[in-house]
Amino acid sequence: MSLRRQRITADKRLRCFAPPPKLPSATSFIRKTLSKIPLWEVFITMFKTVGASAIISYNNKYIFEIQKSHKWNYNSSGEIEIGIGCIGGTIENSETPLETLQREVLEEIRTNIEIIEWDHPFTVTSDLNVYDINPKNESRNLFFYWFGTKEPYRKCRICVFLGKVIDDPFPDDLAGLLITDIKLLMECLENNFSLNQCLEKGMKIISKEEIPLKAKIKEVGTVKTIKELYKNHKTRIKHLLK
Repeated sequence: MSLRRQRITADKRLRCFAPPPKLPSATSFIRKTLSKIPLWEVFITMFKTVGASAIISYNNKYIFEIQKSHKWNYNSSGEIEIGIGCIGGTIENSETPLETLQREVLEEIRTNIEIIEWDHPFTVTSDLNVYDINPKNESRNLFFYWFGTKEPYRKCRICVFLGKVIDDPFPDDLAGLLITDIKLLMECLENNFSLNQCLEKGMKIISKEEIPLKAKIKEVGTVKTIKELYKNHKTRIKHLLK
């Protein structure tokens, strides 16, 4: 056998015992995949969505809940404080955020709402930073997420949508409803106004039970996040201020 043929035969034998080509590990594959996704979007998927609420328009104003009387409390000056929030509630069983919202709206204000289309969602972190998020990864027409800071919802997400009522609202499972524009609400919250002072400024109340008009108002839930956006990220809600 010629020397050349011997070398070819030896090369073939070596190839039979050569290790298979090295495949990427699962870790490197995941790392490479995640590197294509913004870090914040990876981060927020780690948290559970526990609630849904809506900023609801009505007759060129917005509807806010006046919390039930068992949630009222007294401030350090001995004055009653009543929470003002957005309509919404906790996700039950296997509901989607939108299913939760439609159920809560019907329970709380006796009407349905039409969800307004929105495709520029963002999130507000518990330390009040704001980030854009990909609409393809979230509930359709999501406006923004905010994060709970108190148990049992600490570090859980609450999603917020935009909507408008289909029929006239009435507080069915609430003490009452506050009808106002957002600029005025922010002004009254900032100045620690009473409900009576809010009415003098032009707000309206639809009540189911007797509400002490001398009570001070305070922001709760989604309204607390709206207040932060109004103060430090106003461009995010500028379309609500017209």
